Amino acid sequence: MKKMNINKLSAVSTKLFGHDEIFKDFLSLYENNKLPKVVILTGEKGSGKFSFAFHFINFALSQNSNLSYDLKNYEINKENNIYKKIVLNVNQNFNYLSCEKPYSISVDDIREIKRSFSKTTLNESPRFTII
Repeated sequence: MKKMNINKLSAVSTKLFGHDEIFKDFLSLYENNKLPKVVILTGEKGSGKFSFAFHFINFALSQNSNLSYDLKNYEINKENNIYKKIVLNVNQNFNYLSCEKPYSISVDDIREIKRSFSKTTLNESPRFTII
């Protein structure tokens, strides 16, 4: 894949603000195995859609880590290995495909995501893609 912008990942605040209720809703769906396979977040630019998704993904992937997501304070532990791998976009269960102008996402980019998800992972964690 191309057009990865890891600067956006590393710029996300480790503390989530203003999305407590939706986080609780997603958490409930996730814990009851009812979270849809595809979620589209919509809203004004700068409303925190990307930050929310980043935090939720960190929660889901770091559950079995000794430095897991802090649900009480809605905060990512920067020392967590999952966080570090996500920021570098090298986590096997996470893909980030940036769509910054003047580029667009190609059919080949989507095929590459499908190909990567068709491979078996070394762990039982869920997989996430942010486009």
